[in-house]
Amino acid sequence: IGQSQKKNIFAQNNSGCARFNFVKKTTRHNILDVALSVFSHRGVIHTTMDDVAKASGYGRRTLYTYFKNRDELFEEVIFKERKVIIGKLNTVIGLNAPTNIKMENIMLVHMNVIEDLVNRNESLRQEFIKRNDRIDYYRSEIDNHEKYCIEFILNEGSTNGTYTLADPQTTASIILSSLKGLEKMFILEGFGTPAIETLKLFNNIILKGIETP
Repeated sequence: IGQSQKKNIFAQNNSGCARFNFVKKTTRHNILDVALSVFSHRGVIHTTMDDVAKASGYGRRTLYTYFKNRDELFEEVIFKERKVIIGKLNTVIGLNAPTNIKMENIMLVHMNVIEDLVNRNESLRQEFIKRNDRIDYYRSEIDNHEKYCIEFILNEGSTNGTYTLADPQTTASIILSSLKGLEKMFILEGFGTPAIETLKLFNNIILKGIETP
């Protein structure tokens, strides 16, 4: 085989691998999107791999090629959702904006995320209201990152003179715990204008106390 033929074969193999990887990635992505919808409507406990297979249009064999069981599939769905939420939090701390505006935005992102989740998923709504332990388990990574973002903003504010506080880490924990404490009330009230007004009041009570005079 000549050198040019070898190069053509190599190029064709690379092209074939690229197409295969693209199809594989697209299939996985599609399955996760459909699974999210099925989990949202039926709840995790009442969803089977057969349900997801039928809804996605892929066969059971294809589904099990990518995911060992329902629990692994659900974990992957949660992981994908987490990435989106963490991305939103990172966008806020990267804003070219005053520190107090960043803090207000972090609080808004927190509540908007909860509103979006419970509006798309009735079973998740009920679990949030009941403060199900499973919710705390799945959201722990998000909570940790949100606490990091709040602490980051507090440290920024302490450095630029916006805030006066001795312990940003503990303050961040208090702010996050307080936000989580408002979730049930907001869910029951349906969010909207009352929730926004309550959030503004919360912002004034919590943050005015640490603002530099």
